[in-house]
Amino acid sequence: MKNQKGFTLIESIIYLALFSIIIGGSLVAVYQIIKSTDASVNHIILQNEANFIFRKINWALSTANQVNSINTYSLDIIKDNEEVLTLWQSQGNIYIKRGAEDSLILNSSSVAVNLLSFTIIQDENQNNLLKVNFILTTAQNGKQASQSFSTNFYIN
Repeated sequence: MKNQKGFTLIESIIYLALFSIIIGGSLVAVYQIIKSTDASVNHIILQNEANFIFRKINWALSTANQVNSINTYSLDIIKDNEEVLTLWQSQGNIYIKRGAEDSLILNSSSVAVNLLSFTIIQDENQNNLLKVNFILTTAQNGKQASQSFSTNFYIN
């Protein structure tokens, strides 16, 4: 009887328990990786949107003769050719309008813009700065993410 090959019942139970622990731990690790990837994707989306908006504002300011902050939520930029560009935030979007043309939305439909503000200040060297602040929010992959953005642009 001692020469029989195979596992005893207790050995089989121990091996199944160890196998279950390993598989369970692997599933938890995979779930955490997927969860953190979704959060990272949302922050990448927000960063790309902010970069696009900042580039558009920089483009609008590139040949500006005059910059007027009508209120903290709206900005008028008068260009070399007397053309007026207006930037403002309304209902979760940033809009830009050139003269009498129709306004365009700068942000994508998957991102909401909140608390946009334009502030014209002077630095210590008496240079005029346009301080731009806003908060972007997205809810991709069922996860909501918000991030605040701020930058300064030198203006004439």
